[in-house]
Amino acid sequence: MPSGRRSDDEIYRVANGKGTRVSKRGQLAYIREVLRSYPEIKRKPAPNRTDNEAARLRAVEDMMDELGRMPDGAQRQRFVRMLYFEGRYTFWGVIDKVPISQRTARRWNARVMDIMANKMHLI
Repeated sequence: MPSGRRSDDEIYRVANGKGTRVSKRGQLAYIREVLRSYPEIKRKPAPNRTDNEAARLRAVEDMMDELGRMPDGAQRQRFVRMLYFEGRYTFWGVIDKVPISQRTARRWNARVMDIMANKMHLI
């Protein structure tokens, strides 16, 4: 690979004013962490939130609004709430509760990751 060229699985992200490379796997892990931290951030009073927390909160709320406007929006929102916010269900447990197929769950989850990456300016 020529020098200066990024591989397909890397993204370029601006962090603290300087560029850093983050793998696709790292990006997805970061988004999952943001989603799982949402309930805790939401409970904090607005004046006590950091700028980063406020940005995370807006990104998640915007993503949930966007999901709500999609076909099966209520089910998609329930899927995200159960998988990331409630913290008591596994991926397989959510599939049983919603109920949706494994393929649909994977597609919905991939869409959530894409929306969050866009909202957080990771891609």
